[in-house]
Amino acid sequence: MVGSQQVMNTDDNIENNISALNQAEVTTKKLYKECKRLNDCIQSVNLNDSKMTTDLSPNSSLNEDNSVVKMMRVSQQMPAYYEAEARLAARREARTKAREIRLKELEKQQNEINETSDRHYELFGNPITSSATKTPVTAR
Repeated sequence: MVGSQQVMNTDDNIENNISALNQAEVTTKKLYKECKRLNDCIQSVNLNDSKMTTDLSPNSSLNEDNSVVKMMRVSQQMPAYYEAEARLAARREARTKAREIRLKELEKQQNEINETSDRHYELFGNPITSSATKTPVTAR
């Protein structure tokens, strides 16, 4: 019985190892494909970079490839766009903070007015007396 149990444990270990190796192989293939794709992207970027430097050099004519020139113009405009967005966000944030400060000041003023009116009411009592609230009798 003990011998057959050891054989079963060994078989289970072998199956687990084979399964782990298969998973590692699949993962390795995925990583290889991803690395190859990234290398292709890097090569493409390097190729475009070298095209841009040769196309934009003073000796070359810009009429050969207008797409590179357009891409260069767009890439030069992007930092300005992001800077403008950052300035706009900063202005919005400053306006929001100023609005919050004004709102706090108005709340403080309103609380002071309420406290003042409460003190006046406590000091002077109800200004309307019971005789003043009666309606006058009109002549018939």
